[in-house]
Amino acid sequence: MKSKVLIIIGIIVAAAVLAVTIVGMPADYKTDDTSFPYDVESDHLIARNVDVSARVAMEKFPDKVCYDVTDAEYGQFPEALKQAMVDAIEEIKTSNQIAEYGKERFFFEDVSYFDGYSKTMHPKDALDFLNEHDSFKLTEKHTIQNIGHIDDVAYSFDCDINYNDHQYLLSFRFDPLYPSWENFVILNITKNNSGVSVIQNPDTVVYTSFNATVLFTNNLDYDITLSRQGGTIQNGGTSFDEITIPAGQSWPHMLRTWNLDDQYDESEHLRSVPFNYEIQPGNLIGKVTVKNYPRCMTETEVTSLYSQVNAHPKFPSYLPDGYSFECGIHNMNAYVHMTYLNDFLREKYDGNFGGNHQFEFFADGGISVDYYDEYVLNSWTANPNYDKHAKAKENAEHPRATSLTILNEPAVLTQESATVDGMVQSYNKLQVFLDDGVRHQIRAGLPQEELIKIAESLILQESD
Repeated sequence: MKSKVLIIIGIIVAAAVLAVTIVGMPADYKTDDTSFPYDVESDHLIARNVDVSARVAMEKFPDKVCYDVTDAEYGQFPEALKQAMVDAIEEIKTSNQIAEYGKERFFFEDVSYFDGYSKTMHPKDALDFLNEHDSFKLTEKHTIQNIGHIDDVAYSFDCDINYNDHQYLLSFRFDPLYPSWENFVILNITKNNSGVSVIQNPDTVVYTSFNATVLFTNNLDYDITLSRQGGTIQNGGTSFDEITIPAGQSWPHMLRTWNLDDQYDESEHLRSVPFNYEIQPGNLIGKVTVKNYPRCMTETEVTSLYSQVNAHPKFPSYLPDGYSFECGIHNMNAYVHMTYLNDFLREKYDGNFGGNHQFEFFADGGISVDYYDEYVLNSWTANPNYDKHAKAKENAEHPRATSLTILNEPAVLTQESATVDGMVQSYNKLQVFLDDGVRHQIRAGLPQEELIKIAESLILQESD
């Protein structure tokens, strides 16, 4: 299934290119819950992010079909749904292609489908469609896969239709409220002690990737509308003039600098963009300042930003003579690279050392101390079967690897080699595996004794 992936920037940009611009939701829209033909209140869905997907069945399965759709009925489908169906047709494979890829590639439940596509869409359009077509199968998936392990639910509506000699599986998915990829900030719209509606903490600062999903939570006893001052709200590739948030409900908005069209100074080391919003009724005004994390983070910034996602990188208390901290480089919320240089390296590379990627940098003696956390990577879900000794053994299968024990912790030392400008260069890579999926990796063109001393200082900090 080729669906949206929010954190990988290339796919985010692709989703933006495919964006469907939709006129904002009318402020008075509200599905009549007494007539909504599914066992869930529409108020729980109208302020959620939703996408629709389509897959084509490899062969007909009449028992699964809910509807036979005519051309006239298809013409009334929401544009996002029609586009998903058009794109799904392009995924139909020939018999030879199916044999090449393997039929199991397309297996889904008890029916085999080709790969499909998903499109973001307006929740009003999705609910209107589902209100008219009452035979979709509703599935509620309960989850606590968020940083606070808060009970949450994802809702999906699935149905097969026949149209134009193809059987399609159509799926509408309403996302959980709480993100599984980053922390979030809750902005409460409530009443103060005088009974006047207010926004708690109306001016907020968030950081891309770490905590930039904002939940606008309506604690009032009436519906409110949220709009962006001087612009539309871009969310998941869809454009909104305004968002209606029913009483007692929340709307999650993943804010990124790229989906805010304000001007910024390219020369600024830390780019920030304001999201100025307005809530009616009440003429409530607020601002969320969205900042990109620095490309080269200080130790304080590494500690502060990664703590937002329950990651806790450590800095070595031992370094070879002449070395000091240079830069913290973000890889993902579970993975950060800390680089250390001496005067020779600072003069040679002048900040252009490629961070954690340049082989020559390590061969020249550059040091990278990397922190990796599987608990954070797995959306704050502990793996009860994690075994640090087994993980070390797995990494020791490298032909140039040596197994070690450092302060009672399993470790693997590997020599990496490559030809650079016609010369063979190498550096050492030392990995130390700790409890709870934490791993420290040290890379440098230094003797292994130096890497072991750095590792010892990290292990002692973990045990503090």
